[in-house]
Amino acid sequence: MAADRDARLVARTRALDPLVRGISARFALLSAVTPKNATREQERVLTAWRTGRELSPRWEPPELDRRLLASARRALDEVLVSLREEQGWLAVYRGRFVELAKDLAVIDTAFSPAMTDAAAARFGDADDARSDADQIAAAFDEGRRDLDDDTLIATDDPNEPGSLLSRMRARLSELRLPVRVLVRERVGSLAAAGDGVVIVAANKTATRRETERVVVHEIEGHVLPRERGRTGRFGIETLGSAGASEDEEGRALLLEERTGLLGERRRRSLAARHRAARLVEAGATFVDVVRRTRESVSLEEALAIGSRVMRGGWARGADVLGGLARERVYLAALARVRAAIAQDPDLFERLGSRRVSLDASRLLR
Repeated sequence: MAADRDARLVARTRALDPLVRGISARFALLSAVTPKNATREQERVLTAWRTGRELSPRWEPPELDRRLLASARRALDEVLVSLREEQGWLAVYRGRFVELAKDLAVIDTAFSPAMTDAAAARFGDADDARSDADQIAAAFDEGRRDLDDDTLIATDDPNEPGSLLSRMRARLSELRLPVRVLVRERVGSLAAAGDGVVIVAANKTATRRETERVVVHEIEGHVLPRERGRTGRFGIETLGSAGASEDEEGRALLLEERTGLLGERRRRSLAARHRAARLVEAGATFVDVVRRTRESVSLEEALAIGSRVMRGGWARGADVLGGLARERVYLAALARVRAAIAQDPDLFERLGSRRVSLDASRLLR
C-alpha cells in the first residue's frame, strides 16, 4: 500500500515538473528585467559620471510575449487550485508555483511603477530578517581595506590558466560535471550559474583571489546542489523549491566565509548592494543610489550596483525609479542559513545536496 502511494506521488510530481521547468526557463526573472541595452548604457553613464555629469540610464525593455505570459499565469492558477489541500512534497510544489506566479507578476509590471509592489511581494523580508541583514551590512562596513592581490586578469581569456573562464572550466572538469561554460556580456556580477551552464562575464577583469571566490560561489554554491539534485526522486530537487535560490545564496556566502574568501572588499561590496536595495525600496532615484553608494565603493562599482539593483526600473523624466532590488535577499539569507546551521551543523551538507529551501525542508519533516 505504501509503495503504491509512493509510486502515485512520484507519477504526479513528474506530471508537474514540465510546468515548473517550462515557465522558469521561458520566463527567467533576471533576464526579463535586464534591459536589452544594459551594457551599452552602463558604458555611456560611466563615461558621463567620470566627467561630472550625473546621468541615469535610458533602458530599453527586452521583448516580452504578453499572450504567452497570460497563458502561463492561467496555467499556474489552474494547478494551484488542484494542489490547494496537498501536503508534503506536493505542498513543496505548490509553494514553487506560488513563487513562479509572483515572478510572472514582476515580469508583467517590469519597467513600470507597478513593479515596486510586485517586487516587494516577491522579495520583501520580514522585520526580523531585515534587522539581521542590516546588522550584517553594518558589520561588513567595518575593518580595513583589503590587501588583495591587485594583479588583474581578463575574465574571458581562454589562454590564461588563471582567468575566470579557465578556472571555471578546470573546476568543473575536476568534479566531472556536464556543465558548459559560456562567455556573455554582463552588468554587475562576474558570473552566474543556470541549468547545465555557467555564464562568465566578457570584457571584465578580476584578481586571482576574486576569481577563486567566484568559482567557489558559483560551482560549490550553485552548480553542485543543482547537479546533485538530479539524482533525487523528485524534479523539484534540481528545479528548486520556493526560496531555494535565496537560501542557496546564503549558503554560497557562508562557503566564501568558510574558505577565507569573504574579504573586506567583498564585504563592503555586499554591504553597499544591501544598502542600495534599501534605498530603492525607500523610493530613491538612480542618481540618489549612485551618490550614496560611491561613498563606500568606487564610482564604477557604484554605477554597476545601481544598474543591478534597479533592473526593471522605470523612467521619470531624466532619472530612473524602482527596480527589482533582489540584492535585499543576500544578507538576510546569510543570516537565516547561518542561524539554522548553528542549530544543526549537518544542515550545511544537506542544503548542498539538492535545491530545497529551509522552509521546504521543514514541510517535509
